[in-house]
Amino acid sequence: MTAAEREHQEPARHSGAARARLMIILALLVLAGAALLWSSALMWSVTTVEREQPLPPLAYAISGSTAVPMVTAAGFIMLAAVVAVLATKRLGRRIIAVVAAVIAVITAVLIVQWQTMPADEHEASMIADGVRHVIDQAPEESTLAIPVAFVGLACALIAAVLLLISRGMALMSSKYDRPSAAAGSRAKVVDDDPQARDRDLWKSLDRGEDPT
Repeated sequence: MTAAEREHQEPARHSGAARARLMIILALLVLAGAALLWSSALMWSVTTVEREQPLPPLAYAISGSTAVPMVTAAGFIMLAAVVAVLATKRLGRRIIAVVAAVIAVITAVLIVQWQTMPADEHEASMIADGVRHVIDQAPEESTLAIPVAFVGLACALIAAVLLLISRGMALMSSKYDRPSAAAGSRAKVVDDDPQARDRDLWKSLDRGEDPT
């Protein structure tokens, strides 16, 4: 392999790695949003409350969206971050990373606070905010609800860290940016060389770009 061929392949290799990192970050944000929204829809707790005889006991069920409303908000924010990452550049992506990390940490703290609530406060919260059911018709408590929420928060934190440390990732709007001087000189060489023009045409088609 000649030096010229190596120089030609090196930018393509870096570009491919940058796009791969971007895809991983986007996938983590989507997974985080989906996990948080799914967790918010599950039943986090079902509590039975005894009443004076002869009244039967009642069951109070509470979902994640009611127990910790921030879980639902965080899920939508992580999905919105996917679009924001694609639409922004370096500084904007760093801001998105910081916001996502802060929201993930705050949500995790709120979940832990809800889990470690004293029993009497937990029962009072269930009676005040939960949905009342007859014992026989009470929904089942989901054992996956809170772990799924923490998985989503972990994905959000990993995505935020990758956004902060990654450089040179692909930009959605890069093909609309003003071409550099080097790109202009390359375009002139391509125009002067029919074979180079044909190669450039096929490469554009392979990338899914409109060569016209």
